[in-house]
Amino acid sequence: TQPNTLFPYTTLFRSSVDLSANTPAAILYTSGTTGTPKGAVLSHNNVVSNVKAACRHCGIEHGDKLLLFVPLFHCFGQNAIMNCSVASGATIVLQQRFGLTEILQGIQENHVSHFYGVPTIFIRLMNLDLAAYDLSCIRYYFSAAAKMPIEISAQWRERFGLPIYEGYGLTETSPFSSYNHESDYRIGSIGTPIEHVTMQIWDEQQQLLGPDQLGEIVIKGPNIMLGYWNRPEETAAAMSGAWFHSGDIGFVDEDGYFYITDRLKDMINVSGLKVYPAEVENVLYQHPAVQEAAVYGVPHAEKGEV
Repeated sequence: TQPNTLFPYTTLFRSSVDLSANTPAAILYTSGTTGTPKGAVLSHNNVVSNVKAACRHCGIEHGDKLLLFVPLFHCFGQNAIMNCSVASGATIVLQQRFGLTEILQGIQENHVSHFYGVPTIFIRLMNLDLAAYDLSCIRYYFSAAAKMPIEISAQWRERFGLPIYEGYGLTETSPFSSYNHESDYRIGSIGTPIEHVTMQIWDEQQQLLGPDQLGEIVIKGPNIMLGYWNRPEETAAAMSGAWFHSGDIGFVDEDGYFYITDRLKDMINVSGLKVYPAEVENVLYQHPAVQEAAVYGVPHAEKGEV
């Protein structure tokens, strides 16, 4: 130990501790669709392996400047942006919150190269006249945390000449699981699994499904959490051996590219027919008079839900 001249009433402790790869490193809270917060315990290996993969896939380099305005208590902001920037020696352009004017001015002033957001942010930007702002410094756009409407992706690429790359994952997967895609970007897809991660589509009996068959996305790899903090029953319910149940419905094509249809618990049961809100939303977004859309189920005496 040695005295701290800036804060004389404290002492700086300089020491290190030997830790294993599976030692808990962080607890990040997520409620998913249950509304009950659960602490996902991430190990050092979860964080380190995920950061390495994200840096490689997103092409983050020493000279890059990453805009960070999403919450740091979310896995997206903490691991996929902040920790990746630190690991790469890149610059973090940190904003306390999302404000359109401040963000757009900050991009110009700081020459931001990487723009990270959620679909709602890209939708808001699409509906703005951006002629007063020079965004040419941005070479990489990335969206996560929710499904990007296909129409928004297509309109963005047509307008700005660059795709919105997408990553898929959950807090429980540290969060990166799949990426679309440095070599073959496919609109509407969440891409293929990142290195050392495996994804499959299972039916309700936990049987493996083939190409283009709808089922639940399950994930296995070094990104899977140790478990939920002090919630052994919820941990057991979320896992089948080494496989994590995402709660997302989707399919994989013959080339191994995954697609999300919707959340398992968001499905609307209309007279016994399965209706996924995202599919209806994608149709609504095709209409030029629709700025933003949300579809959800409500109880109905005859049909069950509408």
